[in-house]
Amino acid sequence: MMAAVLLSGGILAGCDKAGNEVLPETGSATMVIEVDRDFSIDSTSVSVRFVPSENAAGYRYAIGTAEDFEAFRDGTMDVPAGYSGEVEGNEPSEVLFEGLDPISLYSVYAVATDENGLEGRIASTKIVTDKNDFNVENSFLLSRSATFQIEVSSDYSSVVYYFGQDGDIDSFLAGELETKQLSDFDRKTLNYFDLEPDTDYVFFAKVIDRFGITAKVVNYQVHTPALGDCPNVSLEYENDVYSGTYTLKQGEGSSRISAIMSTQGAYDGIIENTLNWKGDIAGMIDSWSGVGLGQTYDSNGTEDLVIEYLTPTLTCDNPLEIYVLIYDEEGAPCGVERFRFSTPALDENAPAPTATVSVRDITSTGATYDYTMPEDTFACMYDTVDADWFDELKESDEYTEYYLHELLFSQGKYFHYNDGTASGMSWSFTETTGQANYRYYAAACPMNCNGVSGWGDLVIVEYRTSAE
Repeated sequence: MMAAVLLSGGILAGCDKAGNEVLPETGSATMVIEVDRDFSIDSTSVSVRFVPSENAAGYRYAIGTAEDFEAFRDGTMDVPAGYSGEVEGNEPSEVLFEGLDPISLYSVYAVATDENGLEGRIASTKIVTDKNDFNVENSFLLSRSATFQIEVSSDYSSVVYYFGQDGDIDSFLAGELETKQLSDFDRKTLNYFDLEPDTDYVFFAKVIDRFGITAKVVNYQVHTPALGDCPNVSLEYENDVYSGTYTLKQGEGSSRISAIMSTQGAYDGIIENTLNWKGDIAGMIDSWSGVGLGQTYDSNGTEDLVIEYLTPTLTCDNPLEIYVLIYDEEGAPCGVERFRFSTPALDENAPAPTATVSVRDITSTGATYDYTMPEDTFACMYDTVDADWFDELKESDEYTEYYLHELLFSQGKYFHYNDGTASGMSWSFTETTGQANYRYYAAACPMNCNGVSGWGDLVIVEYRTSAE
């Protein structure tokens, strides 16, 4: 036995970095290598945790092949940058080795040094990287948004995923969270908005094979930059139920911005559809803004982007959204921000709207109507109404107080918006499509700031066209 020990010592003898012969495994410090195989290994990278003993004064590590043991022991292992390192002290460390080859066998080595400068026993473990059939990467990361790209081969039927924080992992694995699932797809972009700046987040995913079994579990950790540490944009706006001005102000680090605006969810079908953009909002805006497709808006360099936007539904609490693609100083897309807001809420104390109508210059085909409304009346629907038809309608069960108001609005008839100017509070309209010697009403249907939820009393003025 003594001979065997001496022989083993002779075989393992090596040299230190100065070329002096040393005997390994003589130090008292030890090392443990931990690889979380459920979460760390993919086709090109692996995350490894090195845990030295309390009496370690430092340690070194490297990743290579099984044939590299001797070279690691001797300190002569030649590996690419990032494949090895040295740490002072005895604090554990987590190291991500990237750029590995798929479906390959690797060996991870580590050894600790005690207070006398002697290295202990070399710890090692073997790792086999996956085949390159599932990939998750963080393509964009801003202070308030994150974008992930998922690619998967046909070997898998679905991916269950969740975006949260580190403490959510047990609940995620237990199926206790409100997760989302993608089935039978090859590539998808996932976007997350309204994040907190300078905060840790984790993207979790379970990859399900064709037998319904969880084949892989992945967690991808990101840390959102502090606000101001990356390009960003802010929104200022003023609006009512019909018209709004929306100003996007660029922060430091951006060269320009492009945006699309709509009611909330209006573009979801195009964005998420697997036959269209597959979730790639940045790619869609970049493509559309270049050729003027969709309701896109572009800034002039770093100037504010001012959007004048109309909401013709005239409804309170109408949910709206703006997606803003930010370009970095080199002109490359660096992320998307989303702003959500709405038209004003219902004002129960809004004044009752009113309007007046006068008729002049009657002809065989109509007349000219002069309309006026006070400053606190928001807008007015108006048109010419067949008097005989309307009189009969008023006597029927179908008629309601705001029947004509809603009819003119649903038919897209004439609408006048009070912008607070003289022309906004008074205007004229000339009817030229009537019949000779026929009875008509010149009608006005005013509304207050609540739009179609704030109708006022109907105003009608009767007249008869002249004979031809």
